Amino acid sequence: MSDLIDNSIITDAREVMAIFPTVDSVLASNNFSLIQNLMNIMENITRRSGGEENNIDNNNPMIRIIIPYDKTLDKIIQKFKQNKDSFVHYISEIKDIHVDKAIFIIVNRTISLVVKINEYDDKINVDTYNNKNILPNPESISLYNKYDNNVSSSVVFSHISAFEILWRQSEANDELENNDQIKEDFINICAHELRSPIQPILGLSILVKNKITDTNQREILDVIIRNAKRLKKLADDLLEATKIESNSIKIEKEKFNLNDFINEVLCDYANKISKEDFNNNYTLNIVKFIPQDIIFFVDVDKDKLIQVIHNILNNAIRASSPSDFIGNSDDIEPIHFSLEKITKNQVQFSIKDGGPGIDAQILPKLFTKFITKSGKGIGLGLFIAKSIIEAHGGKMWAENNKGGKGATFYFTLPVIMQSQKNLEIKKILVVYDNQNFTMSLKTNFEAHGKYIVDIFDNPSTALQKFVSGYYDFVILDIDMPEIDGFDLSQKLRKKDDKVEVVFLTSGGTNYEPLRELYGISEKNHFIKKTLNTEKIIMQIDNLNVNK
Repeated sequence: MSDLIDNSIITDAREVMAIFPTVDSVLASNNFSLIQNLMNIMENITRRSGGEENNIDNNNPMIRIIIPYDKTLDKIIQKFKQNKDSFVHYISEIKDIHVDKAIFIIVNRTISLVVKINEYDDKINVDTYNNKNILPNPESISLYNKYDNNVSSSVVFSHISAFEILWRQSEANDELENNDQIKEDFINICAHELRSPIQPILGLSILVKNKITDTNQREILDVIIRNAKRLKKLADDLLEATKIESNSIKIEKEKFNLNDFINEVLCDYANKISKEDFNNNYTLNIVKFIPQDIIFFVDVDKDKLIQVIHNILNNAIRASSPSDFIGNSDDIEPIHFSLEKITKNQVQFSIKDGGPGIDAQILPKLFTKFITKSGKGIGLGLFIAKSIIEAHGGKMWAENNKGGKGATFYFTLPVIMQSQKNLEIKKILVVYDNQNFTMSLKTNFEAHGKYIVDIFDNPSTALQKFVSGYYDFVILDIDMPEIDGFDLSQKLRKKDDKVEVVFLTSGGTNYEPLRELYGISEKNHFIKKTLNTEKIIMQIDNLNVNK
C-alpha cells in the first residue's frame, strides 16, 4: 500500500471520498496502513487549504468518509474527526458479496481506487490483529481514471454517484434522528408545563365544590374537575412515553398473590369508574374467569399492572358503549376478563369486548405512539401498556374476534410460583435465627398435616422473599439482629395487611405497651418461645380456628 501515497495524483488530492462498507473492511485497512495513508492525505489537504485557491467548491467538505459505526472503531473514527477538513457519516454495514470485501476511495472526482481485501475465515476484530498468521492483506488494487477510457469514466461516475447517494441518505438519517430528539424534548417540556398548573386547578376545584351547595355551580365544577383529570392523564401519559423512549421507566416490583389482586382491581374499577367518561345509558358488566383451584404468584409492579388493566378496560368500554347508543344496556355484550395458565412459568390475561372491532388500518400499528381513531386520547395508552408488560418480561397483542364482533386484547406475565388452593392447609413463615428451634418447629407443624412451613434465619432475606397473599401466619422472633420483630412485622404488613403475625417472646416482659407504639393490631399475638413446640402448635391451632 505504500504505492498509494506515492502516486502524485493522490498526494496532490484536493478532495477525497471514501466508503468502508463493513467493520471488517475498516479494521483490515488499519492493518495494512490504508488508514494511515488517508490520514497523510488529509494532513496535506489541510495544509494546502489555508487560503490556497483550488478547483473544489470550498462550501463542500474536502474529505468525506462513510463508515459503519461500531465501538471497536472508536479510536479510528476519532482520528478522522480530529481533522478540521474531514467529515464522517455513519451507515449500516453493507453486506453484499460484491462490495463487502472492498474499499472505495475517490480522489478529486477523477480517480477511483477499489481495494479488495483477501478472504479470511474468522471475523476480524482488534484481538485477531495480534495474531500475524491471520492478518488480512489487499488482494488487489484497481485504479480507474475517468480520462483513460469510457469504461473507466463510467466506473468513476458510478462510484461517485453511489457515494453521493449514501452520503445524502446518512445526512437524512442524521436529520431525522435530530428531529426525533427535538420532538421528544418538546413533548417532555410540554408535559411538564401542562402538569404544573393542572394540580392546583384540580385541587382548588374539588375544594370549592365541597364547600358549596348550589346544584348548578356544583355541576359546573364537575365539568372543570372532569376535564382537569383528563388533562392530567394526558400530561402523565406524555411523560411516561418520554421515559419509555429514554429507557428510564421505573419498575418497582413486589411479590404477591395475582388471583386476589385481580379480583380487587376489577372490584375497585367497577366501583370507581366515572360514568361521565362513558355513555350514561351504559352499565358496566364484566364477566370474569379467575381460577379457583390454583393460585398464581408474580413479581410485578402493582401500580403499573393496574395502569395496564385500566387502560384496556377503558378501551373495551368505549368500544362496547358507543356515544350514539340508545337503548337498554342489557343489549350490549359484556366484557370478558380471563386469567389462565399457558405454560409452566407464564399466565395469560385476555380482555374481550363486543364492540365493532379494531380498524384494519390501525391493527398493524396498534401499539405504536399516537395511533388512534377515537375522539378521546392521543393514542399513547396502548403504547405505554405494551412497554410496561415487556419491561416485566411479558408480551401484548390484540386481534379481532371471529364472527366480526369485537376484539380481544392479550398479555402475558411470568409466574414466580403457584400453588393448589387448599383451605385446609395453612402456610406459615417462621423468621428466627435459632436453626435448631425452627427446624423442630417446622417438623412438628408439618407432621400434623395441616401446615406448610417456610423458615428464614435472616430477617432481611425473609423480607426480600416474602410473597403477599401466600402466607396465613408469620411467626417472628422479637430479638433479632439487623431488624427486630416489631419493625419486620410493620414492613411485612405493608406488603400484606391480611397476614396474621405472631411474636415469639422470651417471657417475663410486658409487651402490651408496644402494641400502641408500633400500631400493632389485635390480630397479632405473643407466644413464649420457652414453650415446647406442641404447645406452640396448639396456640396456632386456636388462632386458626378463630381465623
